[in-house]
Order: sequence, then C-alpha cells, then structure tokens
Amino acid sequence: AALKTKAPIMCHMEAGADCIETADFFLQRGIPSKKIIMCHLDRTEPLIQKHWKLAQGGVWLEYDTIARPKYHDIGYEIELIRGIWERGLENKLLLSLDTTRNRLESYGGSPGLSYILREFVPMLQASNICDSKTIVQTLMINNPSRALNIRDD
Repeated sequence: AALKTKAPIMCHMEAGADCIETADFFLQRGIPSKKIIMCHLDRTEPLIQKHWKLAQGGVWLEYDTIARPKYHDIGYEIELIRGIWERGLENKLLLSLDTTRNRLESYGGSPGLSYILREFVPMLQASNICDSKTIVQTLMINNPSRALNIRDD
C-alpha cells in the first residue's frame, strides 16, 4: 500500500524489537527510507548509535516519550535530541506526545498536547541545543511536512 500510495509507513516499535532490522525489512521491499517513520525510539531503543544509523540512512526517528516519567526523565529526552542535533541529523527527527485521554487537557488531564510548545521547546532552548525559533521551525513545521508528504518529491 505504501508503494502504491506513496504514504509513509509508521512503525510502532516495542522494547526489544530491532529497529535496524525493521527498517531493512521495508527497504528490501522497495520502500524509500524517507517514507519510514520509526516510532517510540526514545523509549524502545537504548543504543543511540542505532538512532544515528537510521537517521543517516534517511529513516525518520519519532520521539514521543516527552513528559512520560514512567519511561525516563525529561533530561534523558533532551540529551537524545542533543545527540541527534550535534550530528546534524535534526532534519530526520519528529516529536510527538504518546498520550492517552488521561493526559489530554480537554479531558482534564495533563500535560496536554500543547506541552511540547509551551514547556519542552523552552527546555531545549535553555539546554543550548538551538534557539526556539529554529527548534520550532525544524521539528514542528518542516520535518512533519516532509515526513508526511505523499508526493514524489
């Protein structure tokens, strides 16, 4: 279906699954690397070198464990992003919040979907990764529009 529609494939990764092997599975079937999004890598793949390898090969990294202390603290998330940014791979990174109804503000939950812009982007800027305008433009506008593009370009 991805080959026919040019839609991206979003791979839901679980702990213990091999992200390189999963990406290779799709690549061997003709799916372009720019059409593969590997989800939950910030909590399911502890070897950052695998993140770098995927991104260098053109695969999208999707980090969505922001504000999920059940998995790790916010400092860990910032350091993962710093590692990606320092290697010039920020153009292959997507941010999201893997959330449930209990975490949505509209249902009285917390932190809510606005958390990334209101709280997390300022934390990234304060950690000297980059200025907030570049962070927002890259991670919240440019990357999602490129990752979800279904045209040939």
